[in-house]
Amino acid sequence: QVQGQSNTGLEFPLSNFAVGSNTLSLEVKGTGNLYASANLRLVSEEDYLRPKAEGIRLARTYQSLKSTYDTKNGRYLYQKTPLASEVKAGDLVLVTVAVTPENKKALRYVLVNEPTPAGFSAVEDDWAIRIAEDKPRYGYDYYGWNYWFDGREVRDNRIEFYFSYINQPVTFTYILRAETAGQYTALPSEAFMMYDPEVRGVGTVKKLSVK
Repeated sequence: QVQGQSNTGLEFPLSNFAVGSNTLSLEVKGTGNLYASANLRLVSEEDYLRPKAEGIRLARTYQSLKSTYDTKNGRYLYQKTPLASEVKAGDLVLVTVAVTPENKKALRYVLVNEPTPAGFSAVEDDWAIRIAEDKPRYGYDYYGWNYWFDGREVRDNRIEFYFSYINQPVTFTYILRAETAGQYTALPSEAFMMYDPEVRGVGTVKKLSVK
């Protein structure tokens, strides 16, 4: 039962409801005409986070980066290791994204949206971070620009990667820094053609933990 007095309506949390059938009972006192209505809205998180491949397939992996000092070259070198169940604040995480067209038709002007998980921040000036056994992440000309993406914009809650032309599977990387302790969800990658948004793909979620 809900008890209370309000000139605008009653609100109550659905957490008080049990699984299955429920009954809501109201007792109204007063004079005059009574007008009543009810409204219920919900968002299904499962539907929002469901992977999709409608012309584009997406895959995303995470690896920890552990630093070692390269005495020969006088700089730090980072080793890729499997992502632990929990990373420490200050640790670097390498994110690898693979974009694959589903058919032989070339994709033009593709935007890949990478949400930044809460508790992490994107490393903008990552060009100087050298990773062991990898070629330089940024080459010396257009064709070496970190596996073919044409541009990147780091925003408050996401990173956007732009491709002018994709006719085969492409892979690119970026780096996150863990900052705040807690349990977080990395929302799925999303890619779509900017001038034909029905050609799109949605990846999978990832649980991340920072201590």
